[in-house]
Amino acid sequence: MAVRRSFDPQVQQIATVYARGFLQAATKELGQQPEAVQSVVEELEALVTLVFAKQAGLVDRLSGSRMSLSEKVTLLQKIFGSRVSQIVVRFLGVVCQHGRFESIQAIAVRVRELFNAASGVVSVTITTAVELPADVEARVTQNLAGALGMKIELTKSVQPDLLGGMQVRVGDTVFDGSVQGQLERVRRTAFERAAERIRAEFDRFVSVQ
Repeated sequence: MAVRRSFDPQVQQIATVYARGFLQAATKELGQQPEAVQSVVEELEALVTLVFAKQAGLVDRLSGSRMSLSEKVTLLQKIFGSRVSQIVVRFLGVVCQHGRFESIQAIAVRVRELFNAASGVVSVTITTAVELPADVEARVTQNLAGALGMKIELTKSVQPDLLGGMQVRVGDTVFDGSVQGQLERVRRTAFERAAERIRAEFDRFVSVQ
């Protein structure tokens, strides 16, 4: 059974708009060079993962109204100007300009998703209670690649409190084979059946009035 991962539709929409803009700008400047575009995608990911995700104060400064746009751009150039491509630095400035820097992590995730989709690659996250043996991981990856007809970019996650089985997320869709997921489906099914019985009883009551 597949369920949709919960996310904020507004943030997702914003992230998609900016992610498309970033990839279009990168492609226009770098030409049809997938390796070069991939490089700036990885730079953006690295900044988000290694800097912004760990420096909430910096994100607050770039998101807030205490600094002017020119001050924010100057700060970005000072911190990153000599370390990453100007494509990335300019893009961060554009995000600041439009007051969307609080969504930078969602934007970076969407950039990767769109780039992978254009490259025939799908992001897959496997969550298990214990680390998967290498042979099992290889077999799961091979089976998923065959079923999807695409290359797999695999991310592994271990959650010790997961009650057996595994969860496989493909893009925004989660295939939940864990015991927790099965119990939740049983609970939801029981609730839906109870609600149906209540509606049926109500309909019969109304029909005899």
